[in-house]
Amino acid sequence: MSLFDLIIVGALIAIVFALIRANDVLGNNPNQQVKALEDLVGPFPTKMSFAEKLRLNNFFGITPTNPRRARWLAVVVALFFLAMLWLQQ
Repeated sequence: MSLFDLIIVGALIAIVFALIRANDVLGNNPNQQVKALEDLVGPFPTKMSFAEKLRLNNFFGITPTNPRRARWLAVVVALFFLAMLWLQQ
């Protein structure tokens, strides 16, 4: 692999670990979890209770209730990009 390929893979792995770290920070505050999900998908209906919003976030989001999902995501992303670099050779 060239130096450029190593830099790209390193940057992508750093991004994934930054996302995992951000997930840990958001996981400490349910209000921030819901706000982050609203920023991502748009505002929830006003008639939804906070518990319903949090339940949606826990179902669709990467949360501390299921930390394995974030770790597997990091592994899959890293392996995918390494496989793409290997196939280019």
